[in-house]
Amino acid sequence: MDELKLCPFCGGEAYCYYEENHSRHMVKCFDCGATVSSLKPRVFSANKFDMDDTIFKWNKRVEKNGYWMENENGSTCCSECGYEVSTNINNTTYKYCPECGARMNNV
Repeated sequence: MDELKLCPFCGGEAYCYYEENHSRHMVKCFDCGATVSSLKPRVFSANKFDMDDTIFKWNKRVEKNGYWMENENGSTCCSECGYEVSTNINNTTYKYCPECGARMNNV
C-alpha cells in the first residue's frame, strides 16, 4: 500500500477508512474534509485491492473547482459529480464536495 499524500487542497493530513454503510473505502482529509472513494461500491470492498485503488486515486488526483447548484429536484448538489447535500443551497457551508473533493467556489 502506498503512503497517503497530503491533501491537494489544503495540505492537511489524510486517513483511509472503510465505510461500512456504503461498502467502500474512503480517504478523507482531517482538516478540510475533502474525500475520495472507490468508484463503485462493491460487495467485497473490504479487500486490500480496493483500498489500494482508493489510495492511488487520492494520491494522483488534481484539484477540481466546482460550485453548489440546485438540481432538477430542487436539491443542492455538486456541479462536478452531482453529489447531493442535505442543506439548502443558501445554507451550504461545505467548502469541498464530500464525494469528489472539488473546491466549491460559491462558499
